[in-house]
Amino acid sequence: MEINQSFWGWLAGLFAGSFALAAVFSRLRRPRKPTLDTDQVVRLYGVSGASRTRIAELDENGIRIHVPLNLGTPVLMHPGEEYRVEVSIPGGIIHFRTRVTSRDAESQTILMHWPTQWVMQNRREQPRVHLMHFQATLVNDEPGVIMDYSANGAKLITLAELNSGDMVRFEHPQYDEPVVGCVLEVVPSSLGTRRATQARVQFSAN
Repeated sequence: MEINQSFWGWLAGLFAGSFALAAVFSRLRRPRKPTLDTDQVVRLYGVSGASRTRIAELDENGIRIHVPLNLGTPVLMHPGEEYRVEVSIPGGIIHFRTRVTSRDAESQTILMHWPTQWVMQNRREQPRVHLMHFQATLVNDEPGVIMDYSANGAKLITLAELNSGDMVRFEHPQYDEPVVGCVLEVVPSSLGTRRATQARVQFSAN
């Protein structure tokens, strides 16, 4: 009888220990959230192009961002749509993919899932080359100059009419063939005496 009770006690202890270990390993496997903060700059890349906004709020439900604007018009983002996201943090950029959960019309915000995987890129790993004399180029067959560049992108001034999300093709001093990239943001500028656009471009993967 005593042996039987000892056996069942040992078995109960074994099961309890197994559940405790399972809980520990479950917590270890649970994806850790990237370290983000409100008001950080967010760049979104989706089927409708690229846009820029900021983080409005962070909680257990996800990352809430302000609805991005394109030329003053809210960008349409629908639940279920997938986006490639870049968040600027001190000293680097966090890259990840996520989906839209919901849109709040009253607060003009978008809720997105916390990512389960992400990559952090240190800006110092991609040094930027600042040109003393701007490099002449053609941007979508329109005159332009390259102001600076890195392995990931370039800053241009061009007579081409560009908006955030546009794809551009231009000649680059480091490559024999023209490179292709996506316009992240634009600001008014000038080229000589003519009105122009200053654009920050991220090179395409292919």
